[in-house]
Amino acid sequence: MLAVFLSVLKVVGIVLAVLLLIAILLVLLVLFVPVRYRIKGNYPKTVFAEGEGFDKDKAFLSVKFSWLLHVLSGKFFYPNPKGTEFVIRVLGVKIFPRKFGNKADDGADKKKNRDGNGTKENPEAENGIIFCEEFVNKKESFKDENTSLSEHIENNITELNQKDSEITEEKNEDEDKDTFFDKLKKVANTALELIKKPKHVFEKNQYTISRVCDKIRMIKNTLENDIFKRAYSLVKDKLTRLLKMILPDKSNIELYVGLGDPATEAELMSVYGVLYPVLYDKIKFTPDFENRALGVDLDLKGHITVFTVIYCVAVCYFNKDVKKVINRFKKIMNS
Repeated sequence: MLAVFLSVLKVVGIVLAVLLLIAILLVLLVLFVPVRYRIKGNYPKTVFAEGEGFDKDKAFLSVKFSWLLHVLSGKFFYPNPKGTEFVIRVLGVKIFPRKFGNKADDGADKKKNRDGNGTKENPEAENGIIFCEEFVNKKESFKDENTSLSEHIENNITELNQKDSEITEEKNEDEDKDTFFDKLKKVANTALELIKKPKHVFEKNQYTISRVCDKIRMIKNTLENDIFKRAYSLVKDKLTRLLKMILPDKSNIELYVGLGDPATEAELMSVYGVLYPVLYDKIKFTPDFENRALGVDLDLKGHITVFTVIYCVAVCYFNKDVKKVINRFKKIMNS
């Protein structure tokens, strides 16, 4: 008996260990296997005439991603003959969007039932007919009561109108009783309020300006603090690492741009010249100094690792200096 019990425990332990190893393996795969993406886009070289603008029907965009040798994959195309559809597949099987059965037959059956052409009877319609007949039969018996009720309502309305007229007459008599000194007092109070109003406005504006100045002073002190400098350095480092990981590893972009103004086009060329050491192998720029034109052809490849995203966000979120800076700015804004 004891041997059987120990053998059962052994089997259960082996199963639990295997399940635990599988769970750990899945977590490691999710964290460290990157999601690879590829983006393609195209807009043919077009010279715009006067009054003509961007035509979205000429544009083309394709976004694809895959994970773990296409175990999980997805794609998005624009334009798509079936519409701008986003598709996700697992092991080649589409899981989103799901295909549902044809609902045309169900709609036809429902229509037949509404029209009464179906085989089933409609007891609700029969009940409605019976109810209408009862209502018509009882309608005549209520006529006499309705006439007496209308007469009673008319009498009450005339009495209420008489009372309202008496009340208005009494108010007019009370207003006539106001003396000349009472009216003079009202005028004096109104004048005093008009004199005091600019003073209150000035005091309110002065208080607002002082609050703004205090907040600016507190923000300046926070920015000059060593805690903020350490937090800023940490966030800058992690954000730079995150952006480098998300940005495409390989990019091939060809731009054909014409702004219609030679001076503006020259300014755009100067910006491209400043960034040329960084963009020379990524972006090819062709200007058009005479026309308004646009043409785009891009091909981007990159990857995103979940572990890097979680690590950068967690380090910044749980850092004490970052928390202190966030709480400090909250207090400044709420003060």
